[in-house]
Amino acid sequence: MKSLVYDQLYVGRRLKSFTYQVDPEKVREYVNAIGEDWGYYHENQIAPPTMAAIYTLLANRTEGPLPPGSIQVSQEFEFLRPTRFGDTLVTIATVSEKYLRKDRKYVELTAETLNGKKEVVVKAKTVGIWGE
Repeated sequence: MKSLVYDQLYVGRRLKSFTYQVDPEKVREYVNAIGEDWGYYHENQIAPPTMAAIYTLLANRTEGPLPPGSIQVSQEFEFLRPTRFGDTLVTIATVSEKYLRKDRKYVELTAETLNGKKEVVVKAKTVGIWGE
């Protein structure tokens, strides 16, 4: 898959959606990797909010990877609802800003993730310096 091209991005452009199934086994693996208590998440049948970093990042790359040399500058999340085991999540990333600073190309992507009930579960914003 070819890398995204900076000049083909424009503010308001929506990337292809990314669908993610909240699988209890993947949640367990993630919880173990970050050193959390699996019992809490298993008992409540929910995923840790920080797991959003996985599916929002993948949503930013549905039309190709960022070019080599790209650097993620910041990432922010707003958690609105828990994600539950078995949820099918759909994330859509949109180019919200594009600008030059100190001769470097920046892109800001915002993403919204919805559950099967069409409820927004998380909003994310990622800012990156575009590689060449």
